[in-house]
Amino acid sequence: MLQIEAENVPGARRLVVDWGWKDWSEPLLPGETEGNEPAIVTPKFVREAIQNAIRLGWQPEEKGLRFFIEYKDSSFKIVSLTRRSGH
Repeated sequence: MLQIEAENVPGARRLVVDWGWKDWSEPLLPGETEGNEPAIVTPKFVREAIQNAIRLGWQPEEKGLRFFIEYKDSSFKIVSLTRRSGH
């Protein structure tokens, strides 16, 4: 997972991006798949994640709960505002 937050904004809503990456050295559990692309997070992927999150409603300087999106099948989708709040 990739986590992004606004600089110099205490308590800003953090963007969390899940792209389904799995460690190749870990065995797959029943029902799991190999994981999504990209295998390596590039600056271009980070930029696209931020742009799509803003399009989906993330406001980087707004304070609040985490904003979760996922990258799957070559597109970004909103998942939840609170999912995995313990992470």
